[in-house]
Amino acid sequence: MDTSRLDKFEELKKNPALLADYLIDNFKNNILTLKKYYPEIAEKFENYSPQKSMDFFCSANGVPNVQFTEEQKLFYKQKSKIKYTNYLNDILEKKHILNTPDHNCPLEFSKYIVKKILDQRLVSTFPRLEYDHHGQIHYKYFNKITETVQNSLEKKMCLVSDAEDIPLFVSIGIGLGYHLNEISDKKNITNTILIEPDSDVFFASLHCFDWSSYIEKSFKEGKTITFLLENEPEIIGKLFFQFFMIKGIYHMAGICFYNIYDDEKSNIISETLEKYYLLLLSANGFFDDRIFGIAHCCDALLNKRNFVLTKPLKEEYKNLPVFIIGSGPSLDNDLAFIKKNQDKAIIIACGTAIDSLYHAGIMPDFYANTERTPEVRQALDVIPDKEFLKRITILCSCVCHPNVVECFDKTAIFGKWDENLTEYLAVNLDKKSDFEKVETIKYMNPLVGNMGVSGAVTLGFNHIYLFGIDNGKKVNTQKMHSTFTSLYTKNGTSDKAGNYVIQTTVPGNFGELCETNSIYKKSITSIELSLEERKDEVDFKCINCSDGAFIKHTTPIHSSELEDRFNKYINIDKKKFFEYFLSEKTKCFNVTKEQLKNAINPEIFSRIYDNIIQMMNKCNNSRIDYIKLCNDISLYLYTIRTNISTFYSRTAESSLNNMLVVFASTLYCEDTTTGLKTAEEILNIIVDFLTEAKEIFEKLPDYIIGDHRKYYPDGKVGRDMPHCKAPNFPPMINIIGCSYDDPVKKFVKKYE
Repeated sequence: MDTSRLDKFEELKKNPALLADYLIDNFKNNILTLKKYYPEIAEKFENYSPQKSMDFFCSANGVPNVQFTEEQKLFYKQKSKIKYTNYLNDILEKKHILNTPDHNCPLEFSKYIVKKILDQRLVSTFPRLEYDHHGQIHYKYFNKITETVQNSLEKKMCLVSDAEDIPLFVSIGIGLGYHLNEISDKKNITNTILIEPDSDVFFASLHCFDWSSYIEKSFKEGKTITFLLENEPEIIGKLFFQFFMIKGIYHMAGICFYNIYDDEKSNIISETLEKYYLLLLSANGFFDDRIFGIAHCCDALLNKRNFVLTKPLKEEYKNLPVFIIGSGPSLDNDLAFIKKNQDKAIIIACGTAIDSLYHAGIMPDFYANTERTPEVRQALDVIPDKEFLKRITILCSCVCHPNVVECFDKTAIFGKWDENLTEYLAVNLDKKSDFEKVETIKYMNPLVGNMGVSGAVTLGFNHIYLFGIDNGKKVNTQKMHSTFTSLYTKNGTSDKAGNYVIQTTVPGNFGELCETNSIYKKSITSIELSLEERKDEVDFKCINCSDGAFIKHTTPIHSSELEDRFNKYINIDKKKFFEYFLSEKTKCFNVTKEQLKNAINPEIFSRIYDNIIQMMNKCNNSRIDYIKLCNDISLYLYTIRTNISTFYSRTAESSLNNMLVVFASTLYCEDTTTGLKTAEEILNIIVDFLTEAKEIFEKLPDYIIGDHRKYYPDGKVGRDMPHCKAPNFPPMINIIGCSYDDPVKKFVKKYE
């Protein structure tokens, strides 16, 4: 323990008149240290003028304390009401603590806070067995890892007090800072994230707390401190997410979270961190998904499909109304309005909404697809009139399955920003090709409505209207889809299980509640993030007519309230629009299979995994060495990302990072001996995975999902490896439950 800080408090206890000098000197020293390590923070706070008036004073222990003048309460009594009350009750129950000079001392309260932190269990995540629908080595190995964990561990994380070290401590709220010294005195914390949404509070802490010594000591010991001094929970969540992208996903194993406040803002921040923590689990995707995505993109290029270019949309088209239509149950409420005005808006049918619109007599302009799986084709095949599809332009990313793309004569294909093959090809393709920069798309997952919204936003449309984007169903509503969606109402496809199982409720768009689940909530978040990027643009607006879940950055309006507005609009010359769109905004390229093979260059990928295998083979069976191994792999992949190519790093990280999270989590289990043994077994499985993954990468660019079965004539997913046997391929998926003779053999456009 650093006794120098206690000596200073002792001086203040003897002579409180020294407080003013202490506060000034402490602030100056802290600013000097911040200039050295965090110059942006120093610049903001060196001449900062607080919004609220504050009074500093010494507790009876000589510890600087503060209260905000308007609130007339000690800082922690006001900001941490429940915890402070429990702290005082705790003192009354433990008579021996009554010898402390001042129960209102912030340092004593901080000691109580730290005790509560030590009584928590570390947070981590363990996988569950998952069914492999298509024959993927991700599931082959991840399920083997899951079985290994289930057979050996209780998956109970150790108490913070029992942990030898803490990989990551996240403090929601900095307060006056005293708890940081207290916890670091008791635990070896490798990484600390400090969140404080109130700049006035951090300014106060710069006077009270010796940040200079705390920061200098941390850097000297090779530890990291990340400050998130932001007011908006979403910004904090994104920066929290970014921390793992830079430092390594394995830090998800063994996190210590603590919220030192009891107010609404900090609770919202806690919920936001939880949301982004869950998003981290899917951030890297699966190895097979990456490989399938690369192969599907290459197929689209070789078959001369049109890709969206980065050039902006023409001004004359930016303010066209765009109807983004999902097949949620509330779509039925708006079909009359959509029919009447279908020539006055660009219509994007999301997924099975194309089925709904076909049977309702509404002609879509775009079909939005998110998935890369082949069974999407079955959903399209229920539409009898194939010429109907030929008139529509598919709006998708480059990972879309070839058998889905081939249903449409016209395509508008985006690069997928986190599977950035198109960005890589723009730099690395043979210069003889005419490849240009392709527009990439974010926030297109997890559901088709996300592609619809993000597609329209990314193309540059300003006026967006949502219909049937329910993300669940209104409470007391029975249906999950529009009655016009024949896939569910006539063809026997179930919408009662899987992604359609209701788990919780969220606020409704027009009040009341909407029944939803985790994947719909992710979809809502994704839509909100997409809209957030343009919400401050003067001309941009998104009107939500769906009677489902509320979506931030949208304006809830019933379609009936839009009648007067649309009565004034004229019909769009869609023929002229698509002549422009397909000739100027999109383009196909002259690329050969040999050029793609040379650009992808499997040898580079093999060297990356060979180097990681060498690291693993050299690692000793000890907790310290295993954590160092995770760190070394993360640093190596980060180096590849920054110095070589994000294309290779993202492909290499997929599946591997999630395996490392489980691997590291076993090291912080309550049963440390068994945890180490399990970690060793998992490491051997990961080496097998890396070895086989190299062999699959070499098959590119020809590894289309479903068609990839041709490489495994024995019906096994890959081959038997030393620590993981090859399972059987699953049967081909059939989503159609029964045959249906659809009476609507030809599409008929209807206006009423």
